[in-house]
Amino acid sequence: MSKSKGNVVDPVVLVNKYGVDAIRYFLLREVPFVSDGVFSNEALISRINSDLANDLGNLVSRTVAMIRKYFGGTIPEERQAGDFDDELKEVLRAAKAKAEEYLDKLQFSSALAEIWKAISRTNKYVDETMPWALAKDEQKRPRLAQVMYNLAESIRIVSVLIQPFMPETPQKIWKQLSIPESQTGWDSAGKWGVYSPEGPVVQGDIIFPRIDMDKELEALGHMNGTAKGSDPTVPAEPAAEKPEGVQLVGIEDFVKLDLRVARVLSCEKEEKSDKLLKLQLECGAEVRQVVSGIAQHYTPEEMAGKTLILVYNLKPVKLRGIESQGMILAASGKESNKLVLVTVDGDIPTGTKVS
Repeated sequence: MSKSKGNVVDPVVLVNKYGVDAIRYFLLREVPFVSDGVFSNEALISRINSDLANDLGNLVSRTVAMIRKYFGGTIPEERQAGDFDDELKEVLRAAKAKAEEYLDKLQFSSALAEIWKAISRTNKYVDETMPWALAKDEQKRPRLAQVMYNLAESIRIVSVLIQPFMPETPQKIWKQLSIPESQTGWDSAGKWGVYSPEGPVVQGDIIFPRIDMDKELEALGHMNGTAKGSDPTVPAEPAAEKPEGVQLVGIEDFVKLDLRVARVLSCEKEEKSDKLLKLQLECGAEVRQVVSGIAQHYTPEEMAGKTLILVYNLKPVKLRGIESQGMILAASGKESNKLVLVTVDGDIPTGTKVS
């Protein structure tokens, strides 16, 4: 069950306004299975804008637009492979197996996170190959054709993988890319090179239009007769007094943080400092080095094997000349100088996103 932040949520209103797929995606991504979760209009709109409009919807829209612009809607058979192709194929081929692993455990949020990694890699591929630059050189048209095919095939695979979560959206994608039903079976998502359109691509409506956060919150407030979508039947609670020295942030700022589960592979004390420990952390398939000022609270031996929370998208910094790729979370009490690490209780795969 999803709990609103002081609001009564009418799912019918939300589905009518944003579509059933957007609501399903938000709940499956944000609310752990058979557990309570927190809902807010701000968080919903932020997810729609970031994941659905920017990542997925924009990828489909600009791919279709480029195929139409550069090739009249039909990708030529003459194609030339190039840089970045193999890496893209590897990520997309692996996405199905990774998603299935989490689906078998009913970890729907983690399964969606793996699918969105494939979407992010495809968007990165666009920036790496720069189709708009290739289009300026007639001799590079075979390379441009290969790039367009790779984008269309990546989107086909993603559209198949999101079917269990968002049953209406794949149909819209298949229509725009002219993907026949025979290429949309679940097993086909683990294969590369299946895409063979039954006709020219068709520019359709934007699958997930971007939402103006401020205007939408105001509109939701008017719908409920109160400010920012709160329920008029619920008495307003007095605003909590802001703790001294605390800077409040909105949900749109919080969701920018990428927190992930990481496990300590090794740890050693930095010789030039009595406060720093240098850790090697496993975060999914990646190993990251993090330098943390916890040497006065934990020994290297105590750190070995601990499962921690890593601020994954923090910009790398150098501490005493050593690069630190992120930050681990810890807390300390007012009456004690003892610092305590935030650890994970339970067997959770490293790299799992904390939400």
